[in-house]
Amino acid sequence: MEIESRSRQSCDSGRRVELPRVDLNYGVGRRLQLKFEMPWVRVEGAETETESGAGNATVGVKWRFVGQEGQTIAWSIYPQFEFNTTHASVTRRIEDAGYKFLMPTELTIEMRGVEMNGEIGRTFVQHGSGGWIVGLSTESHIAPPLELVAEIRRNELTELMAIGGGRLELTSKVILLLARGHTVRSAPPEGPRTYVYAGLQFNVRDSSCLLRRRRRANVSTNDRPRWPELRTDLQSVAASSRITRHLFGRSTFAAPNHHADVPSPRSGQKSDPFKKFEDWRDVGASRSIPC
Repeated sequence: MEIESRSRQSCDSGRRVELPRVDLNYGVGRRLQLKFEMPWVRVEGAETETESGAGNATVGVKWRFVGQEGQTIAWSIYPQFEFNTTHASVTRRIEDAGYKFLMPTELTIEMRGVEMNGEIGRTFVQHGSGGWIVGLSTESHIAPPLELVAEIRRNELTELMAIGGGRLELTSKVILLLARGHTVRSAPPEGPRTYVYAGLQFNVRDSSCLLRRRRRANVSTNDRPRWPELRTDLQSVAASSRITRHLFGRSTFAAPNHHADVPSPRSGQKSDPFKKFEDWRDVGASRSIPC
C-alpha cells in the first residue's frame, strides 16, 4: 500500500495539490497485480476560489506475461480505467467530466544493477481527444538503501516532461519516495508545469523491490548460504551415530529399512547416509533464486 502526497503547479491554471493520494497494489500470484488509486484534491486557481474534493479514481490490472521482476527481461501490459467518483468534483471543476482508459505495454531490461523501462500506450477519453503516451525511465541501485530514478515522459497532449527522483528504504516495510519534474515541451492549453512528488510506500510483507534486489545481490557465487558449515555439522552427527552403533550395536537414529546402509559399488564401503543431501545441496545451490 502506498500513501502519497503530490503537488503540481502550473503558471496558467494555478496550483493543484493531491494530499493524500492513496495507491493500493495487491499481487495475485507472480504475474498479476491489482491497482486502486484515488486522491483528495485541492485546486488553488489564480482567479477562482480554492476548491477541494475527491479526485478521480483509477483501477487497473498489470499482467506480466514474459519474464518476472528481477530477471533480465520482463514484458507486461497495464490497462487502467479512470472515472469520476463524485459529481460535485466535476461541477466545481476539480476534475473533468467523463472517463479515461489507458492501455499501455511496458518492457523492462535489467543488467548489472541498472534497470531500463520503456512504455508506450494509447489513451481513450470520453469527452475529448485521446492520444499516445511514451515513456523511458532508468533505475540504478546506488547504495544498499537508496535507488535513483530518472524518467522522460510524453503524455497524450504531446507534453514532454523530465522527472528525477529516488527511493530510500527506511525499513523493510517502509520506503520514502521523492521526485521532481518540469515540462521540457509544454502543451498549448496547459503552459509550463512543475511537478513535485513525495510519498511513503508501506509493504504488508517484506516484499519491496529494494529489499528483493538487495537479497539477489547478496546471493552470488562468493556469498552463498553456508552449506559447508552445515555439512560439517551433519557429518559430525553421522560420526557420532557410527560410534554409538559400534559401542551399543544400534544407532541413535531411527533407521527404517529404506535407510539401511548399502555397500557402495565403487569402494565397497558403506554409503554415506547424507550423500543424497549433498547431491540436493549441489543442485539447489546452482539454481537461481526467484524474486
